[in-house]
Amino acid sequence: MTSCFIVFEAFVQDVVCFRQPSEIEKGVFADNSDLKIIVINHNKELKHVQDGAFDNLPNVQHVSFRGNSFETLQYGLLPWSDLVFLDVRDNPFVCDCSLFWLWKLLKTKNFSSFEGQDDMTQVFCFNPLELKDRALGKLSFDDLDCYSLESIHQLIIVLVSIVL
Repeated sequence: MTSCFIVFEAFVQDVVCFRQPSEIEKGVFADNSDLKIIVINHNKELKHVQDGAFDNLPNVQHVSFRGNSFETLQYGLLPWSDLVFLDVRDNPFVCDCSLFWLWKLLKTKNFSSFEGQDDMTQVFCFNPLELKDRALGKLSFDDLDCYSLESIHQLIIVLVSIVL
């Protein structure tokens, strides 16, 4: 099965297809280096993004991954803090230390004022059960459970990648 979406670049339209609709593969955007807007919404089978899927896209300013099946998103996928618009709502996120970077981003950057859209910071947790339906941006650092050994390792990797 193949899943496709349309990429609009200025007035040029490209169709980008995934071989596996459950993930975005590395290099799928290789021929779209001038891409400014990425909208991949409401693909319930889409659960994973391979490392390098969004490499060499220096002009991206607008990203919407709303309504997919992402449980997490890796910090290194995109220059998240450089984005003007970000919408990752309606994904079944597991709110743990792996989303520390997104938690921090939602607390420090305002993504709510794009053409009258709803508040983009309303990203809710699906798991763990004690955090279900709570807004990620309203959680405390302690809620993310960044004190376990595995979480500390994840946090160090995220912090090092932020610094680099």
